[in-house]
Amino acid sequence: MDRTDLPRPSRTAAWELLRHHTPEETDTAQRTSPTAGLATRLGGHTVRDLARHLLALARKGLQARIHDGLEQPGALTFLDPLDEILDTNETFAEQAARHWRTTYRSDPARYIKAHRAPPAT
Repeated sequence: MDRTDLPRPSRTAAWELLRHHTPEETDTAQRTSPTAGLATRLGGHTVRDLARHLLALARKGLQARIHDGLEQPGALTFLDPLDEILDTNETFAEQAARHWRTTYRSDPARYIKAHRAPPAT
């Protein structure tokens, strides 16, 4: 048996964190998350709290894979945007909506001007 066949402690820990939630709790969280975002409740916890735990488990699991030579060391940087979301309490969608209202003043022309690719030369 090679290393990839062994039990994955991070995956097991994530399952233990979430497995006691009922289908009804999960359905309710899925319905409310588009408007409540990270403040969505799942059982007695917010999605933000659960995400913080899950992100720590993901980082630990990824570090183990890097240690075993299964991933490149730079792979950990892919988790950085998720840390930013948890630290700022603002998802990418919320950032985009804020920029739409403030930076672009809800003006499509401003948005297009800022994001249009330059013409090919």
